[in-house]
Amino acid sequence: MGSTTDTNTIDQPGDGAKEAPLLSPPNDTDKAASERATDGDSAATGDDPDPDRSKNRHSTSSASGSLHSQPTSILMPAEVPREPTGSTIIEPDSVFDDSGRSFHGYKEGKYFLPNDAAEQDRLDLQHAMLMMATGGKLAHAPMDHDPEYVMDVATGTGIWAIQFGTLAPTTALSQIRIAQEHPGSHVIGTDLSKIQPALPMVQNCEFVKDDAEEEWLYRTPETGTEKMLFDYVHLRMVFTCFPDNLVVMRHAFDNMRPGGWIEYCDLYIDPLSRTGRHEGSTVQKFWATFRKGMSKIGRDMLCPRNYKTWLAEVGFVDIQEQIHRCPLADWPSDPARKRLGQYALVNLTEGARGFSWKALGFAGLSADEKENLIAELRRDAGDPSLEIFHPVYVVYARKPHDWEVEQKTQAQAARDC
Repeated sequence: MGSTTDTNTIDQPGDGAKEAPLLSPPNDTDKAASERATDGDSAATGDDPDPDRSKNRHSTSSASGSLHSQPTSILMPAEVPREPTGSTIIEPDSVFDDSGRSFHGYKEGKYFLPNDAAEQDRLDLQHAMLMMATGGKLAHAPMDHDPEYVMDVATGTGIWAIQFGTLAPTTALSQIRIAQEHPGSHVIGTDLSKIQPALPMVQNCEFVKDDAEEEWLYRTPETGTEKMLFDYVHLRMVFTCFPDNLVVMRHAFDNMRPGGWIEYCDLYIDPLSRTGRHEGSTVQKFWATFRKGMSKIGRDMLCPRNYKTWLAEVGFVDIQEQIHRCPLADWPSDPARKRLGQYALVNLTEGARGFSWKALGFAGLSADEKENLIAELRRDAGDPSLEIFHPVYVVYARKPHDWEVEQKTQAQAARDC
């Protein structure tokens, strides 16, 4: 029931791709050791006054793309084997800022990344990237049965929730085989933006516009009155989302069955390299400025390093931490790792203007300074001599059973006597 960091083993990706070794946590004291690592080439009911929290709404609408080296923000990179979805979702209550991008209008100002067509394509690309980086798994927590109720917090386009709930048809969006299929699970994806597709053929997955920092008000579909307790809560790429991650962790704990699992998957945006050549690079400068801006509004962008500690504080047990490595650009020699690096490069350079615009402003940059930094990033990030990689944290933990809590309480009382 302790907290451990797994740095030695990992399941192989579904396509047989060779996976890099896991990393030790890249904190200030052991960053050098990490750099020396070798390359392994919410459905609410009742009296809720907010109608968006108690019903699902769907709308449909479209997008295409460009090369990562071009200064535009729509994604269909020719050098990456990915096709666009062919449809994107327009969120009617979206608002716009001086970047020309749209953002969520519901709870406006809580989240700082866009929700438009270009961002939806980027999120789907990012999904494929993270799947490759973490061994081709939708879930890493060692569940011994299909979870009945599943929550996907900050679901984005809903691609993870849909694939977890029912095996999606094989497309170019997924170059690796998805091993997980849970047709018996009821999956709820929540987000501040309602940009998920309406898929009548997927009966066990629903999407709700909701704020995970508020009280969870979900009820079982069977009765509509009984509180829904989740068997698995999934959070991915949420390091930008919450000023207080413990609030969401506590909501998950309080709305979870004993024995249920929570799992995080997050990028760590303090880049490393095998050679140290990334020091002073535009990539390092960009992320440092991004982190500075977000810190101005109380957001710790390096929070994944604290997930283990916080989960234990909330009361979770059997905490496991894996730290994978995602290369940036195509410098690895292994073909699968090279492709992963291409995905990561496109995700960064094409997405940068959208996901960093507000943060760079918080850091004090003018519009021209933002554009210049992003242009430099697009020009320099693909330099293979830098051999940059980003850690990817996968952290999962279990809610203890009542008898485990009782045993711990009795043991503590005996020690106090």
